[in-house]
Amino acid sequence: MSHIIRSAGLPTGHLGLLAGGGYSGATEELDSLVYRAAEALRTAYPRNVTIRFNSDRRSGGAWLITHEVDGFGRNAEIGITFGYYPNPAHVTAAYAAHGAGFLATYRELRAYCDSLPRSIMINAYVGDASRIAPRTGNEPKTSSVNSIEAAIEYLAENAVLREKY
Repeated sequence: MSHIIRSAGLPTGHLGLLAGGGYSGATEELDSLVYRAAEALRTAYPRNVTIRFNSDRRSGGAWLITHEVDGFGRNAEIGITFGYYPNPAHVTAAYAAHGAGFLATYRELRAYCDSLPRSIMINAYVGDASRIAPRTGNEPKTSSVNSIEAAIEYLAENAVLREKY
């Protein structure tokens, strides 16, 4: 029987900081979506699944466990990710209204983006070691999808579980 495990994060080696140390989503909605994705992955693949959230808890995902020992770059080959992001239409409208130079610094850009309405974006992720066919050119490793079911379909068409990674 496979299990769903929540990651407490990985030590970075710097001042006790953890990478992916969010443990749960910033909102019940986000946490619930990631958990539902973990259940869908566990059903689709006979494998343990880990739930990881970034430290800000505004993004995270469910990943198939492909390595016995966790670490940077491990257990991150096949997954479904979620995050609160500004709606691209709002960013485009702001850019069109104000022009390219209206934000002078990164801090201003970050504050402005944080003020925009956010929606949850869903992506299916397939790392190079798990792709059925090699990527050609600059195609992304992620595919934006509109549901957990669509993510599972994308993974079924594009990802293969290998015995050794």
